[in-house]
Amino acid sequence: MAVQIRRLRPFLPPTAILLLIASLKIAAYLHLIPSTADLFGTATRYLRSASPIAIAVVSLLENIAGFTIYFPGSVVILVAMASTRGDIHRAVIVFGAIVLGAAVAQYADFLFGRWMRGRHEAMKRMRVRDFAAAALAYWHPQLGSVYSIQRGAAGWTYGAFTTILLSTWLPWNVFWGVLMYSVGTLPVSDEQWDSLFMAYVVIWLAWEVVKYVRSGRQQDDADHTEHPK
Repeated sequence: MAVQIRRLRPFLPPTAILLLIASLKIAAYLHLIPSTADLFGTATRYLRSASPIAIAVVSLLENIAGFTIYFPGSVVILVAMASTRGDIHRAVIVFGAIVLGAAVAQYADFLFGRWMRGRHEAMKRMRVRDFAAAALAYWHPQLGSVYSIQRGAAGWTYGAFTTILLSTWLPWNVFWGVLMYSVGTLPVSDEQWDSLFMAYVVIWLAWEVVKYVRSGRQQDDADHTEHPK
């Protein structure tokens, strides 16, 4: 029984995210919480003049997996940095607040993945494709938050995860910060990210199902080899 439960643990992170998303969507539909569109408008107006502490808190929230599909992902670095155009002193302070809040959230996502997976061996070495995958994920908070959970669930060490953040996540933040400070306008809407984010998590869950089925077949083959009829 313990072995079966341990084999099911990889399903927990994506399942928990999907349940959180469903709960937030239902609550918004029942008008128990504001809709994403209303929240986006409120956040956009507020962040243009918010304090660094408030910006750090909002940045933390938008980088928490699952919650970020309700809270408009990327709105902090886009709106807050765009509002600092021409004021380099405030731009540096705001960018520091954004990175601080987002970094705390990414580590929280990573720890959540490790906790949901349970006991496992730590990753012994990093591969080039890990950097490529991280670069493709961390350009947006929604995808990046899930990737951090996946790295935790995969058993990465804290050192390996920190290396990935410094080499891929931080450069993306610098890119968006500099771009929005230079442009000074909000170029995109995040409504289309709901479906992409949902597809990303569903594919993750489906892949875990495939691995579970394969491991079950391999175990059956091993049992037949050890105990032939």
